[in-house]
Amino acid sequence: MTSTIKTTLITEIRWRGEFPAAAALEYPESFESSLLDTGFFEVNGRSPDRVYTSRKPERGENPGEGPFIIIEWTALEDEGLIDYSEPSGARRREGKLRILQREEIISRSGQPYPAGTELTGPFERVCPDTRRFSDHVFYDYKSGESLEYSLFTPEDYNPEKSYPLVLFVHDRGVCTLEGRKGLEQGVGGVIWSREEEQKRHECFVLVPHFPEAIVNDRFGTTVHFEVMTEILNSLINSFSIDRDRIYGVGQSMGTMSLMEMGIRYPDLFGGLLLAAGQWNPETIGALKDTNLWVIVAENDEKAFSGMNACTAALEEAGASVGRARWDGRLRGAEAEELAEKEVRRSCDIRYTVYEGSSIVPEAELGKEGFPEMLKNHLWTWPHVFYVKTLREWLFDQRKKNGK
Repeated sequence: MTSTIKTTLITEIRWRGEFPAAAALEYPESFESSLLDTGFFEVNGRSPDRVYTSRKPERGENPGEGPFIIIEWTALEDEGLIDYSEPSGARRREGKLRILQREEIISRSGQPYPAGTELTGPFERVCPDTRRFSDHVFYDYKSGESLEYSLFTPEDYNPEKSYPLVLFVHDRGVCTLEGRKGLEQGVGGVIWSREEEQKRHECFVLVPHFPEAIVNDRFGTTVHFEVMTEILNSLINSFSIDRDRIYGVGQSMGTMSLMEMGIRYPDLFGGLLLAAGQWNPETIGALKDTNLWVIVAENDEKAFSGMNACTAALEEAGASVGRARWDGRLRGAEAEELAEKEVRRSCDIRYTVYEGSSIVPEAELGKEGFPEMLKNHLWTWPHVFYVKTLREWLFDQRKKNGK
């Protein structure tokens, strides 16, 4: 039995794109959470993780009575709505979704809603991860170029306080004129704005969106690299930003860009957390006083060999480099333990390598389509930004030497 119950699909950004995470079913009257459980519904033939009521079509930790029934579930890998797992760019899916009411549910007034009600979409869709950001266009009068960017501002921003700022630079794979891809591609930009992160570390988050690559393998930069710098300076001057706690986070092209930015402006960053990239060993020595943690995969040959040369150059410049090799198959508490060990290490620069192809899931190894080196490259950053200890390390950093 199909239904006209209004349903809002609530999505979230995961490692490779946008995935369904919950649905808000709007009824004409209220229900009580205590009278519902996960056995009352199914999603694509599976039991959901949580079922509760709310006054708003939003996920929440403290459910109460209301006209919205919130159903949460964990989407499978093939149920993503926007998939960035391949280097060819985003694949958009309709997202086949079938919500079935298995049991009769009864409202607070006693009105029954019979079992068998089926919801199949299309549904209105909201993504809290990206909705928290405002979108802007910056015009640079010096170059005559403009650049789109997204900005997260702390919810209770107070100009009497000072706030850290996280600058996330995406990789080349989402360079486009469409904008916002840096928010959708993975969690590198959005994770810092999530409620649980903001409770620990209120901060601004800046995510520029580039129409084309802003660095190249000859260590050159484009005009949009300079425009990004101007956007950052504009925000620093417009908001109450802690100049000792400006952080750079990047993957691939983002890693290369932020290294170059740190070289040109050595008094800019309080810390850099970088994945899957490398840069010019002849100039990298300028970062010797920067709080820097770089993570690459051993079988991402370009990044691995390039960062080996860079860390050797940093040592020649006087920095102490702490090297570590991690098993990329370790997740959760085991991954956190590895990171905590490195945090305790006394060194200027941290350089971590995922052993061999351990970061690539077994199902992906040997699969035809693109080289093993590229698989290692693409699988590096999805794991880096999920490690809480790495994120905590970044916020513990301050600009050195009072620069």
